[in-house]
Amino acid sequence: MVQLELDFGAQTGTETPENGQMELDFALANGALSPLDDWKARRAVARAAFKESVGLPVGEKVELTLHEGLILRGILEPRDGEGLWIESVKRGKALHLPLRINQVEFTALDVSSCQIMK
Repeated sequence: MVQLELDFGAQTGTETPENGQMELDFALANGALSPLDDWKARRAVARAAFKESVGLPVGEKVELTLHEGLILRGILEPRDGEGLWIESVKRGKALHLPLRINQVEFTALDVSSCQIMK
């Protein structure tokens, strides 16, 4: 029987005395953002780009009037959550993305006026 020994060089963690397992140090050097914080920052930039491309205060509590005269009050959000709006901005289709307030669906092109409610 052949016994194989592997040497991985310097270890990157610290050993805990109670169980002998390694702990990885996830602290980032130079004040860099963690991967999660970086993702959140990029998501916030994409969300701002979507709001700008639609021209409506998505995510805010609003009073909105559709061209047909229907008045809606509530939180303005993409119909399908946040999944599709990033792609819609990239493809230049943000104005056609379905939005909703409560259970009423429409697009930005259907909106006559919109005011943020306090």
